[in-house]
Order: sequence, then C-alpha cells, then structure tokens
Amino acid sequence: MKGAIPTLEKVLAEIDRMEAWAKEQFMVLPESNEGKYMEGLYRAKERMEREQLTQRASLFQKVNFVMASGKPGTWKIECDALTPADWEGLAHIAVQYLPPFGDAAGVPRGGWALSAALQQYRTPDCDTLLVVDDVWTTGGSMRKFIEGLATAPGRPITGLVAFARNAPAPWVRALFRMPGPYEAVAHYEKEDV
Repeated sequence: MKGAIPTLEKVLAEIDRMEAWAKEQFMVLPESNEGKYMEGLYRAKERMEREQLTQRASLFQKVNFVMASGKPGTWKIECDALTPADWEGLAHIAVQYLPPFGDAAGVPRGGWALSAALQQYRTPDCDTLLVVDDVWTTGGSMRKFIEGLATAPGRPITGLVAFARNAPAPWVRALFRMPGPYEAVAHYEKEDV
C-alpha cells in the first residue's frame, strides 16, 4: 500500500530482494566487486536491525572528515541517523517529482535504504532504472556504480539523491540541495512579492 510506513521486517525483506537483484547484476563483474557489494548489503541489514536498540545520531554534524569524493569536509550529512520511516517519507516525496521507473538500485551503501523504500512505487513494464544515493558531492560514486551494472548499457537511467552538496548532473534529481558557492544575496524589493 503506497504511503504506508513499512515495518522493519518489510524493509529487511526488501534488502533481501535487493541482494538477489545485486547478485544478478554483478554476474559479469569480478568476484571481488560482487563480494564488496554483498558485504555492504549485509552490513546495511545489520545496521537496520540494530537501529531499534541504538541511540539516534544527528543528521547534520560539524566534523572534519574525508568525503567519498576524497575531498575534506567540515560538516557531514549522516544519513545513518535516518530511520526506515524517514526513508519512507523521503521516498513518498521523491515519487512526486520523478518519472516512472521499473526498478530502483541503491549505490553501495548510501543508496540502499532509500532504494528499498522506493520499491513500492515501481511501475510494471517500465524499463527505466532509478539509481539512488543518499548524498551527492561530485557524483563519482553514482557514475562508478552505473558503469559496473550489467544491465546499464542502453537502458534509460535516471538518478535520485536525498541531499546534494553541489549541483547534481542534469539526469539526477535532488530532494534537498545545499546552496552553491557564495554569491551576492539579493535584497527584498516590494515588486518581488
């Protein structure tokens, strides 16, 4: 049922479905790539099972760290802080701005929870693959993931990220985007209302 918040069991079942899908996709890749992807799925599943027992972290954190892009960062969007219900809400928002899609594939590991929440919105017989990630910085993780898919060549692909630190590629939709580099801010003018 669309819009219903899934139980933890349903989310875990969806991760199991994604695991089977991943095995099918990585049949043409070296065993090491499949192993890394599957290991990530197992870790995501374990995290979701532990979530009910652990304290929720802050979504936005002031911390020095190295982003997936390799660039240093001074603030982090910690998507592990989001619950399955949060991801379900983001999926509900996203489908209102997305074209129809036949399947949603999560970029390891950040895209798995949102991908699982989006599965209920798939359109039967639609060939478009929706590639999902949690945070876009440069898009390197998403591009690398797409290049590794066996079914990607010739298949229509669109992208979705929950948060974008920078402007994403034109084929990627961001639910929430950080402002770009500093530019002079316009001031309110009465005519603007």
